[in-house]
Amino acid sequence: MPRARKGVEHMSRSRSSFVPWIRVPALILLLAAGAFGERTHLKPGMNFFTPQQDAELGKKVSQDAEKKLPLLNDKKVDDYLTRLGGKLASKAPG
Repeated sequence: MPRARKGVEHMSRSRSSFVPWIRVPALILLLAAGAFGERTHLKPGMNFFTPQQDAELGKKVSQDAEKKLPLLNDKKVDDYLTRLGGKLASKAPG
């Protein structure tokens, strides 16, 4: 029996010494989350296309995608996604 107790005592000691090492990284992550929680300010990038060229390219890519990718045409799914998008948009800042 004494051996089993030594093993248990050893296990409990190793666990108790392990706990502070978990708390430190957890605290660092929590503090870092607060620092990065603010919204990122984005700068507009370079755009080499006119609005007309941009619209034309978008139409071509859309037509190409419709030819190559299987599309789901289901009114229930469309309605659900429209409602979901509305909910997300209502919560968005700005």
